[in-house]
Amino acid sequence: MPGGIRKTPPTTHVFGFTAIFSLGVFYSGPQCGKCPGIGSRGEVTSSRRSLMHGSGRVRFRGGIGRRGPRSGVTPTGRERSSPRWSPAAAASAYAAIKAAAYGLGMHWTVYMAQALVQPAAWSRLVKIVQSNAVPLIQRECVLAVLNHHKNKAAAMPAGQVQAAAEALARAMRRRAAECPPLASIGVPAAAGMSPTSLMGWVDKDLPIGASVRKTPTRQSGTGPFGYWSKWKMDRVAASGVVCFARAGDRVRDWRKTSGASDNVPPPIALATALVHTDILPTATAAKQDQYWVTGLGRYMAVHEVARAFGLRDESPCLLYTSPSPRDS
Repeated sequence: MPGGIRKTPPTTHVFGFTAIFSLGVFYSGPQCGKCPGIGSRGEVTSSRRSLMHGSGRVRFRGGIGRRGPRSGVTPTGRERSSPRWSPAAAASAYAAIKAAAYGLGMHWTVYMAQALVQPAAWSRLVKIVQSNAVPLIQRECVLAVLNHHKNKAAAMPAGQVQAAAEALARAMRRRAAECPPLASIGVPAAAGMSPTSLMGWVDKDLPIGASVRKTPTRQSGTGPFGYWSKWKMDRVAASGVVCFARAGDRVRDWRKTSGASDNVPPPIALATALVHTDILPTATAAKQDQYWVTGLGRYMAVHEVARAFGLRDESPCLLYTSPSPRDS
């Protein structure tokens, strides 16, 4: 019947009415051909179909990786026109710049326009970004975007700088809207990061009974020591953490691009990048991708990883940790 939902083909004529089904959206009306999005024969036009499907779409808008804002080329090979805001970086920059501008009694877009072309104003802006007003992990992205627009402003006529600053402000505000402010949990912000390196969470001497995955001996030539020798990682002076599954992917990608054979070690720049000294890579459940500490020649223990996640040694979450079968 008209207005009822039935198991019918996408376009069905029922008693002179046209019933249209699309992702749970039901349309029932006369077959007049004058309704928006409905063709003369009752078909769904492209504009109507897009409207119907819109509620079921999820858009991923990209953002910032662990090494800063995306740059270079897109996955399709097109050269990126500019670094991209991440929502968190845009939100922190938006709040910090507005506060600084209003403190000087000027509109924040005027403040940015001056910073793009005046050295003194630019130095003042950089100082704000490098302060605690912008979280440390967001500063690289903020400075990359602002530097890009500063270089563009230097090449344009003076009469266009204000419009460029307003365009930058709109993009910043639009991206910041994707990262709404959260209510405070009542903990004051720290003056700086502590410890300054992930190695601050690692014990030089493990406590008795610590849960840690065993590493094959150096003499076996397998496991972490095998990769370490094959890639000649002794060239890297810094101590840190290596995730060998991800590191192997990067080395294979380099060999495929460069045409190097399997016996050629990666260049020193890539070898250095494989050793993480400040921030732990994202944790995964893969057995081959656990954190291996280069200076100590062993994997990180469970309680050390828990420290990096913000858990105290006496946390109840660690009461029942013990060596598991996969650690043998």
